[in-house]
Amino acid sequence: MTLRHRPHRILFLPADDRPCSLTWPRLTCRMVDWDLIMPPPNMLGWFNEAGKADDLATWSLDAARDPLDGAVVSLDMLAFGGTQAGRGPTTRTALAQQRLDSLAQLREVVGAAPICAFSVILGFDVAPRSDDSARFGRQLREYSILAARSDSPDGELATEQLRDLEVSLPQAVIGEYLAIRARNHEINRRGIEELAAKNLDLLVLVQDTAGPEGLHREEQAELLSLARSLGVEEKVLLCNAGAEIGMVLIARLIHEHMGKVPTVRVIYHGGETCDQPAPGEDRTVTEQFAAMAAVMGARVVDDPHADITALVNCPIAVSSQNLAVDTAYDHRRSTLAALVARYQEATAGRGLAIFDLAFADGADEALVDGMTAAVKDFPRLLSFSGWQGAGNALAVGLAHAALRIIALQDKGAFDLAQVIADLTPMRYLALLDALIESEKAHISLLFSRLIEDYCYNTQVRPQVEGHIVNIVRDSTVDLSEVHDRAERLMRELLTASAADLWIENFLGRASVSLGMAPNRSQLVLAELEETRLSYPWRRLAEIDLTFTFGVELVAD
Repeated sequence: MTLRHRPHRILFLPADDRPCSLTWPRLTCRMVDWDLIMPPPNMLGWFNEAGKADDLATWSLDAARDPLDGAVVSLDMLAFGGTQAGRGPTTRTALAQQRLDSLAQLREVVGAAPICAFSVILGFDVAPRSDDSARFGRQLREYSILAARSDSPDGELATEQLRDLEVSLPQAVIGEYLAIRARNHEINRRGIEELAAKNLDLLVLVQDTAGPEGLHREEQAELLSLARSLGVEEKVLLCNAGAEIGMVLIARLIHEHMGKVPTVRVIYHGGETCDQPAPGEDRTVTEQFAAMAAVMGARVVDDPHADITALVNCPIAVSSQNLAVDTAYDHRRSTLAALVARYQEATAGRGLAIFDLAFADGADEALVDGMTAAVKDFPRLLSFSGWQGAGNALAVGLAHAALRIIALQDKGAFDLAQVIADLTPMRYLALLDALIESEKAHISLLFSRLIEDYCYNTQVRPQVEGHIVNIVRDSTVDLSEVHDRAERLMRELLTASAADLWIENFLGRASVSLGMAPNRSQLVLAELEETRLSYPWRRLAEIDLTFTFGVELVAD
């Protein structure tokens, strides 16, 4: 720890063990030279295997005995052993409630240090106990919508449709679905009660994949009503996202500690779709951006001098694959290139963050092509994100951009210190090493988002899916080998794509300037040295990317 006057530590209990919960939060903290204290990965479970919730509670209390500047806690991990486990029926309500008793103990240990928590409101999907129940996923989504409509004043038709649907759904399936929802709703109520008891300082209710209608909307209203009745409504925030909300809360704590309120100017591209809900979400894109900014403690402003200029590529009604062959593609690419170039210039190449919400099935190829034409140095972007749904992408990109701003301010302080302070050679080298590590963390986040959101989801994943369908349909492979075959093909295709992207947009580019004239130097990106790729949960939805690269300090 060299950039701060003392070590700074945040305790983080994530929602699962995926890279968005472990690797990315760690990189965001490394950008600003903060320590992130996380449990051993083997406590966090894996996919449908629940984490060790009771052990994690003990670990959290032990880890908190050393001084902390804050804590971020997933209530789903604490109560159920993770978000995925929270979608299933295994944990009984009484046990989940009992596990949350550790929040009072955590408060006693950390004292006045802020504790932020996040907890999921179930969307349409649960993780049923049996394959038989899993067959009714589509009907359960319809059930949720009709059940909510039937409670409305003009719900007669919905009530009749609901009765018809219940005939086709086994009662055991409906009962399990409603029991999971009821249990999780009680845990969210408990989170609000913990706020009122001052064991938490902030609670973010994270709406899982859903739509504008459904039982989740009734649950949201009940939870917000409870917060008002307990006088803690200003400490309860609601947004669409997932496990990556942990990153946003970490960024919030860091800014609060430094007394900073990041300002964000938002530029929407996409016309009326900005005022419509994105696929899988229950609020409009503009509402969602405002909600995510509130979670991070940022302020949305109409000011060209804002810390962050957020260029938001709003949702499109067609798939990314269909758009790529559309006759309007060239026009769309040139329009986006001009837009990116305009705001890259307006922010002096330093304050632009790009949020690609066009598709939930991959990045917008027209946007990335436009970026390639318009952005001379990709490393100078604050962030890029097209991760999963709109809320997920906003969470990742905002957290990255906000902490990148602090990292750039650290660089400015380093430049000034060389002029007005008498730095010893050892102190100078220590500060320089810390700044280089910060730059590497920024590049790692930026490059990984382009690789996963664009190269993988838009280009490689469709090929892997097609390959799997073909080998299964043609009966040319043992089903137990499907994962290995898929991962091998993904690794082969994506390693080549990563190398090409690095060469074309990162290699030889200056990441940051250090020092002042006439002694200014550039930190230049060198060769991509090693790339490792895998499927962390043995499914196609996300990848685990680790890579190493060189940097060179070159006189300007």
